[in-house]
Amino acid sequence: MRFFKLIKPYILLLLLLPLSVYAKSLDNSHFSEVMKLRLNVGQPPTNSLTLDGERLLGVNAIKRMYRLNNFDPLWNEKTSKQLFSEINEAVTLDGLQKQDYTLPGIESLINGQHLKDLSAKDRVERELALTESLLRLTYHLRFGKVDPVSLDSNWNYAKRLDFEDPVAALYQAIKDQNVKTILDGERPAHPYYHKLQKILANYRALETAGGWQPIEPGPTIKLDQQGDRIIQVRERLMKTDVLLAKSTPDSSSSLYDKNLQQAIIRFQKQHSLDTDGKVGKNTLNALNMSVADRIDQIRVNLERLRWVMHEIGDEFLLVDLPGFEAFFMRNGQKEWQGKIQVGKAFTATPVFKGKLEYLEFNPTWTIPPGIIRRSILPNLRKDPGYLDKKGYLLLDFKGKKVNPHSVDWKNIKGFPYIVRQPAGKNNALGLVKFIFPNSHFVFLHDTNHRELFNRNTRTFSAGCIRVEKPFKLSEKLLATTQGWDRKNIDQLVTSGKTKRVHPKDKIPVLITYTTVGMDEQGKARFKPDIYKRDSAVLAGLNGPIKIAKDVKKALKKFTSSPADN
Repeated sequence: MRFFKLIKPYILLLLLLPLSVYAKSLDNSHFSEVMKLRLNVGQPPTNSLTLDGERLLGVNAIKRMYRLNNFDPLWNEKTSKQLFSEINEAVTLDGLQKQDYTLPGIESLINGQHLKDLSAKDRVERELALTESLLRLTYHLRFGKVDPVSLDSNWNYAKRLDFEDPVAALYQAIKDQNVKTILDGERPAHPYYHKLQKILANYRALETAGGWQPIEPGPTIKLDQQGDRIIQVRERLMKTDVLLAKSTPDSSSSLYDKNLQQAIIRFQKQHSLDTDGKVGKNTLNALNMSVADRIDQIRVNLERLRWVMHEIGDEFLLVDLPGFEAFFMRNGQKEWQGKIQVGKAFTATPVFKGKLEYLEFNPTWTIPPGIIRRSILPNLRKDPGYLDKKGYLLLDFKGKKVNPHSVDWKNIKGFPYIVRQPAGKNNALGLVKFIFPNSHFVFLHDTNHRELFNRNTRTFSAGCIRVEKPFKLSEKLLATTQGWDRKNIDQLVTSGKTKRVHPKDKIPVLITYTTVGMDEQGKARFKPDIYKRDSAVLAGLNGPIKIAKDVKKALKKFTSSPADN
């Protein structure tokens, strides 16, 4: 009786508590049991888990997150809405695909269904979908959806694998109701990425507004001509050229006047075409490329930026292959910019990164094996005097000269010689080369074909990169190297002496491939897909989700737990 008197106040207190407290406790208990069963906790280990037939890719990470949460519900109405907002932003601004993140059951939540109204079984299914969706989106924003190594075995840009505990961080972000902040931290932080996001948003708005109609095929359109196709050209350009739209009182005019010609020149410049002011075949093809195709092109290049933007520091030399230009940045300032010539389609310049090791002035040129096989040897078989006519030397592996006429070129096996072009103004490498050692034997250099910089499309080399204004670049790269100002550089070049100069700083050299960029005003600049690489990236973006092997390996220590078994 005395015991009952002692506990009576506590019984009364419990009776006064709202029924929702008991319901919540019971619901959580039921939820936890269902979640444990769903995740096979206590059962033989498995990495396979599906939602309505769709395989979940983050099973081990999901297990760990719910173990951290004692298998209680992790999501609520606020955090799920945050995730839905981020999915929309990833589609609109990052170029990702909505269907990759709207797993079974999520659509019903987007349409207003509440987690708290679901049975324990249904809520478990929705929470699994939400957590998997967050894991997928985090992965794609950090690494990109497509693994660049799967497209290019030469790829050597580093992935962002320098994380601490991403699973715990995501779990805490959900608990803190701060999903947006953690996802924003996974996107590239560089302003260039954000500017390209705005360009994508602009083109999506154009698509929503109806895009543009194609122009009928026909002969080249020139200044002062008239015709119905000119009305189509004007209407097409007014969709994307604000200046033309503001300065055109009559959009139905069939005259190809100077105002419209200037708009065509602006369009040609924006699309990396010859700026002749005429609507010829190439310009017509660019005008007729649909807004949907332009959106895909921008999406592809946002993906490429997710692969490489973390490599961008305060100082680097960047080579833009499709843009046919390079520039040197130091402390956020562009110190040098110049045109470049790059590899032909069948000798494509590879995409990779390196570090500048040295500059060589008045270089000799040792002909690489590929050119010997494709060009030198076939010509020697026809004419043993070929090397003399080209001014090349034939050397043995000890560097001793060999008379080309003493070799039986028609019956030779292999090529036990070195072919070298002496230094000088006619040297194929020009008067300076920039070496960043790599397995491709690719480097930047001056050229004896400077006239080719006047061409709009500049795919002329055997893989190396010919640069415009090489001595200005040399001056900038050696600015922090004592004793190598422009005066000393010019004196060395004039002397004809071959000399290597090692810069004080090992400057990163980034060879990149992007087919959408932007001008100084932040307006889109479309570049030619010179090596036809966009389609493979787009197929990967639109295809099934795959986790890269190196990422999977790096994440293993954060997702494996003996307690899961």
